[in-house]
Amino acid sequence: MKAIWIGTVELRFKEEPSLEYETAFTNFVTWAESVETFTNKVQTVCTHNGWELLSLERAAPFDPQLSYCEEIEDIVESARDNPDACIHGTFHTYPVN
Repeated sequence: MKAIWIGTVELRFKEEPSLEYETAFTNFVTWAESVETFTNKVQTVCTHNGWELLSLERAAPFDPQLSYCEEIEDIVESARDNPDACIHGTFHTYPVN
């Protein structure tokens, strides 16, 4: 059964090698049935934008009983009426050595 899922993704901005910060973490929200479908949808968005998916953590169905930050709540609300949505939050970047 499809549900809204959330997961933390680490990615690299492959198409922007001049950036001081080439790697970032962000949260993705999308409709999925499993970790596999969640990962596939996130991978599609990353590929489309020229990003490399490095890792995926804590991918799980959104639990309305838990407390989330306002940004996540807003993204979930945006995705609720769009079964094709795959939305990311703020990029938290860090320098690459």
